[in-house]
Amino acid sequence: MSKLTLSRLLLIIGSIFFLGSMGLTLSHIGDPHYQTHSWYHFFREASSNLILLVMVYLIYFGSAAWRTPTSWKILCVIFAAFFLPYWMGAPFNDALSAPHFRAALTHTLQAGLMYSSLLIAYSEFK
Repeated sequence: MSKLTLSRLLLIIGSIFFLGSMGLTLSHIGDPHYQTHSWYHFFREASSNLILLVMVYLIYFGSAAWRTPTSWKILCVIFAAFFLPYWMGAPFNDALSAPHFRAALTHTLQAGLMYSSLLIAYSEFK
């Protein structure tokens, strides 16, 4: 299996966790226990993250000419935009942290799989 194929596979698996997590979080809208946290995700994920995910897939699965050192760096920034908010707000506000262990594990799997895919694909971005 080529590095690009493996990286695409890891991206897809990470994206499944990513989209599943988003769907579960959005399903909590209206639940008083999750209300603040789910609205945060609604505005963050239902808009910018879906658009960013489409951009990621265009680069990974598009023309080889799109896979350049610059686009690889852009993907690093996009992934940081996806995953840093999972942990950055937690020390300052409990509502900005994962509500339970399963959510925290899912966040870790998403970030690990998708960043691993990017690291494995590095040599394909030339």
